[in-house]
Parts: sequence; C-alpha cells; structure tokens
Amino acid sequence: MKRFILPTIAVLAAGWAGFSVVRTQPRRAPTDPPVPPATSDFRQTVAAVGLVEASTENIAISTPVSGLVVTVLAHAGDRVDGAGLCPAQSVAGGFGDPLRVPV
Repeated sequence: MKRFILPTIAVLAAGWAGFSVVRTQPRRAPTDPPVPPATSDFRQTVAAVGLVEASTENIAISTPVSGLVVTVLAHAGDRVDGAGLCPAQSVAGGFGDPLRVPV
C-alpha cells in the first residue's frame, strides 16, 4: 500500500494540472476579418518560398568607391559606354572631380 501512494499523488497532480490548463484557456468568439483577403489579378500564378541563386557562381555587386549613391544619371533603356563618367555630386561625400567608373 505504501508504494502506491506516491504514484497516485503524481497521477492526481497531473490530472489537476491538465484540468486547470484546459479551464484557464481563453474563449474567443469567432469574428469576421476587418478586410477581405488579398486576391490576385492574374489567372495563373506561382507562389514559392525560397532563395534565388546564380546558376554558375556568386556575383559580387558593389561600387568602386564607398559612399551613398543619391542620383542615378542613366535611365532604363539608356545605352552607356564602358568609360562613363559619374559626376561627383551623385556620390555622397564626393571629391568634386568626376569619377571614372568602370562599367
């Protein structure tokens, strides 16, 4: 009889703990969302989660001088040659002379 006292107390304590956890769970009434879910304008879509990687090697993209680019003088579709000049005012902390930027 003595050896069943401790396991009995343990089972009763576990039961009481489970009961109190279930009893103290908040009860929430179902509500409607304030905004309807987003929908796509396209008939066929692809959704994916992941990482986009280069197929051959990692490519480092950086500027040859440190600083913050505040102006981009080329626009989409413009053709630039390999010896383009980048005015110093387009680079924050520039030196006043045009910078020769390899393209």
